Amino acid sequence: MLVVYGLGFVILGFHDARYGVVQFSPFRARIFLAGFVFAALVAFAAAAQHYGFMYMAPLHAVRSDTAPERRKERETVLASGFIFTAGFMATVFNTFLFGSMHAPPPTTWHTIFWLGFYALLWTVFLYINTIFAKKPGLSVFLALLAYVAFLPGITTAAIRPSETWATLAIFFAMIGWETMVFKRSDNGLKHFSNFTNWIILWLIVWLYILGIFGDLPPRWGGGRPTPVQIFQNNPAPGLPANPVDALLLDENDQGLYILLSPTGRAFFVPRTNVATMFFGTRAELMKK
Repeated sequence: MLVVYGLGFVILGFHDARYGVVQFSPFRARIFLAGFVFAALVAFAAAAQHYGFMYMAPLHAVRSDTAPERRKERETVLASGFIFTAGFMATVFNTFLFGSMHAPPPTTWHTIFWLGFYALLWTVFLYINTIFAKKPGLSVFLALLAYVAFLPGITTAAIRPSETWATLAIFFAMIGWETMVFKRSDNGLKHFSNFTNWIILWLIVWLYILGIFGDLPPRWGGGRPTPVQIFQNNPAPGLPANPVDALLLDENDQGLYILLSPTGRAFFVPRTNVATMFFGTRAELMKK
């Protein structure tokens, strides 16, 4: 519970700091929800890699290879092949968590590029599956090459030009790799006591903060700003409009942190200035 709460505090704190908000209000339910959703996504990807369910890479011969002298090579190849499962998981979670976000339809060339990229990666792992028993070293080299190419390539070749989908795929692929590294260690405590092993863990958290959390709706513990209309009983300096058309970033007992533009800095409105607030756009307010 403390780990989940700590993760939520770090994620929410760094996210708000991107907009200039520096606040330390540790007793908020939103912090626990943010940490819980992150931990749940990590646990799901780690379980998928560890237990091999929903494994989609064409590596059946590698998975069935039980030779002890090729254990490390087998684990490395399977961790690299997890990129296909990561892409599938990203598609599922992107639809479930970010279904309300509208992405423009892919162009013809964009789709062709994606299909060619996917086919190339599939061919590489299909070849690895046939040579692994005889050439484990070459298999590891090709698998790592495909894994490294996947990380930047998936952003360019996404079948839907959605940065969130691509970031989710990379996020799950990195978790799969870290799961393999952790399984390979004989002592979990010794593994986490090594500072170098924390680098990829921090990269995973940082990737989540920069590329996923900000687009995740608040109902899923995310930090996507919510459109609001703020009616002021005492207009705050710099906010002459009434109601104020803004994006709600965060709030505490003292007031609201809002954005006047999606890429702008945060503006603080004391609660004493707020008469009432409508959660929606100005167009929705007019309909109401």
